[in-house]
Amino acid sequence: MTLCLNDRSLPRSSRKRCLTGTLFFSATLMAHSSSTLAVVMSDSVFFDHGGHMNNVAGTIGLAMAPHVEKSKEAQFDAVGHLGNCTGTWIGDATDNKTSYILTAARCVEGDRTKATGTITRDFVDRTGNVAAGGKGTFYLAPRRIDPPAGFGNTSTDLAVLALPKKRDIVDQAGARIASPMLYDGTNERRANVWFVGYGLWGTGTTRETQAVSPSIDERRAAGASRVERFYEAKYALGAPFNRDKGDAYWARPSLFDAGSAWWQWQGKKWSIIATQSVNLDEPLALDVPGEQPDPIERGARVRTVASESLGARVSKYVDWIRTIHPEVRVTSHDTLVLTSRGERSTANLALEAEYGNVAYVLPWQNNVQGPSDMVWSGDSRVTTLTVTVPESATSARTELKLRAWRDNGCRDDLSQMNDAVNCNDKRSGALTMAFDRGDNAHLPPGTYAADFYIEARGWHDAGYKRTVKVKARIVVE
Repeated sequence: MTLCLNDRSLPRSSRKRCLTGTLFFSATLMAHSSSTLAVVMSDSVFFDHGGHMNNVAGTIGLAMAPHVEKSKEAQFDAVGHLGNCTGTWIGDATDNKTSYILTAARCVEGDRTKATGTITRDFVDRTGNVAAGGKGTFYLAPRRIDPPAGFGNTSTDLAVLALPKKRDIVDQAGARIASPMLYDGTNERRANVWFVGYGLWGTGTTRETQAVSPSIDERRAAGASRVERFYEAKYALGAPFNRDKGDAYWARPSLFDAGSAWWQWQGKKWSIIATQSVNLDEPLALDVPGEQPDPIERGARVRTVASESLGARVSKYVDWIRTIHPEVRVTSHDTLVLTSRGERSTANLALEAEYGNVAYVLPWQNNVQGPSDMVWSGDSRVTTLTVTVPESATSARTELKLRAWRDNGCRDDLSQMNDAVNCNDKRSGALTMAFDRGDNAHLPPGTYAADFYIEARGWHDAGYKRTVKVKARIVVE
């Protein structure tokens, strides 16, 4: 299993060390492929939270308690497990019958002979319930079957599962959660990263061990490090672990885990930047030349840490993931895929603003007409958008009418998409859209497609803006 051999930015001595670690993991991963995510903390963090090295089994629960609580924060609600690996729910299909789970390729690929195929697996959410499961489909990341030069087992270690949906994933108040965002930018380095999962606990000295770990659903915990380097054509990320000292690199996933999402706070949003692949468990100096030289890598501040976690870089795979789940959320924008049947809604974007509510406007575009300014009126009615579309068979242009409205927080009530009014101080703001045949009686049978975008804006937080891309694919029978 090649982890670092393709990273030409490392000096020859470091390449040799990486290759040695690679061979070690190859020999052992097969025997430990059923391990789920462990949060292993540095010794100093273990001590600071009440741990004693002469009684690890009796004190690790106390030391891990704040990290268990951290894992329960709302931004991590989509994290669950697949029995043998960690996974993260990233949304449902438009028919609400299929759930999509992000994990590592090594968790689902078997003998790695097919890029996609059938699989039977359950995804267990943070409440211990099966949120999706049964017979579904796995999709391996591009280049996984036969990695070209420059790529290896880490940079391609990403997969998406499409499983039959069993239930909504809900927050602590019982409300359906919004699907998390995937990061589609380029600024992962030099930023803190969080890991959340369910596996064996441990310390820098003891490593992970069954002897000190509770049952799987009680092991959910969080830990943090910082992304420092790229590997394998910049399709893989590295996050070091300081085994002894609780500095920025105070935690890592389990040595043999795969599939855990790496989380970063990017652009005032929590987002997923990688999926955990493996750990390189050997001393690592952070002053080696890298692909992007900086003060650390030029030797201005030499750091030596015990090991490094490696993950597949999600931003490189966003476009591919979108071919499987078109409405996957990314940090740069949301997407609504609108068909002839059913309603489609965004997340409650008001919760992304610093405070107050949001409303939705239509920036100027030559193929769609609608409200361009926000209002505060409280009128209970929907907005009609007029979209100029060609019919696919004849290319004849006509007008398509689409409905749009905003959730104002009042039960059985709604507002125009650009009306920022709220109900009883509730922070609400999901945008919902739908096609209604009654509004389009003039349309002859055919297929009508249009792409345009809507902008969410903060009414109280004037600095908040977010793009919602709309893909209308309407079939009139």
